[in-house]
Amino acid sequence: MCLSNVYFREKQPESLVIEEAHEVTADGKSVHIRSLMGQTRDVPGYYISEVNFIENYMILKKQPGA
Repeated sequence: MCLSNVYFREKQPESLVIEEAHEVTADGKSVHIRSLMGQTRDVPGYYISEVNFIENYMILKKQPGA
């Protein structure tokens, strides 16, 4: 099973959005995240900037103008 931590990259160090995400979808306006423990989070105004499958993390960045 592949689980990833999701972070905001607005400043260093990155801030954690959710741990152990197993499902992430994006619709161009928001990123929708669901964790293994049943936690859900909608993140409007962000996009998926980076995904690293080896180190199991994902970076979200704020959309320009958002």
